[in-house]
Amino acid sequence: MKKSNSIFLTILAFGLLALSSCEKKTEYPETPVDGQTYVDNHGNSSVWNAALNYWMINSMLNGQRTTVYYYPTSGVYKNTTGTVITRPTSIPPARSHSSMRSRGFGSTGHSSSAS
Repeated sequence: MKKSNSIFLTILAFGLLALSSCEKKTEYPETPVDGQTYVDNHGNSSVWNAALNYWMINSMLNGQRTTVYYYPTSGVYKNTTGTVITRPTSIPPARSHSSMRSRGFGSTGHSSSAS
């Protein structure tokens, strides 16, 4: 009887672990690292660029793949020509992070100021 309980608990643990990895993604990571990839529930693929502080989003818009840049510190979306645009409906809204810092080469994610 103890062996069957052990097997059941092991199967249960693996099942819960599998379910937790299927968690729905609704927000960008708050402290992304350069090159980090994020895929949302709508199939939009985003890559973080720490040097320029934006998410490059590859999305389907009107049946065609398009690239949009999202700047979380200002909440602004831009197209490939750099023009500010309204958020395409194919891209779910993202929260702005006024405190988001890039973690690129040489960055510790901390700031300091001289007094």
